Amino acid sequence: MEIDKKLIGNKIRLLRESKGWTQEDLGLKIGMKQSNVATIEKGRKFISMDKVYKILEVFNISFDYLFKDVLIALQNSEADDLFHTTLKSNLSVMKFEDLKMTRKLIQKIYDSPQFNSQEQEPPQ
Repeated sequence: MEIDKKLIGNKIRLLRESKGWTQEDLGLKIGMKQSNVATIEKGRKFISMDKVYKILEVFNISFDYLFKDVLIALQNSEADDLFHTTLKSNLSVMKFEDLKMTRKLIQKIYDSPQFNSQEQEPPQ
């Protein structure tokens, strides 16, 4: 999934920046060229598992922390798909007033803090 590469790349970039490192600095620490670090941070390619383990080590983070955003995106996507499927199947039999209430409920859900949350700060 395209979003996976971008989320992981962005997390790596945030971690690197939190340490004040350049892409070249990170590359030296994990055995990778600066250009490859840039490609990964931009979400253009996946990082290999051996480099993942090196990143976990140099930033002293867990696998879960690095991939948390991807897991959340996947869970939200699955929940969103289920919600839309259920909603579509029920729309054809709903009364007009029920449709208006459903629209208001959906708007409240999308306006809720869970849909507008900020990225957590990386560990120091």
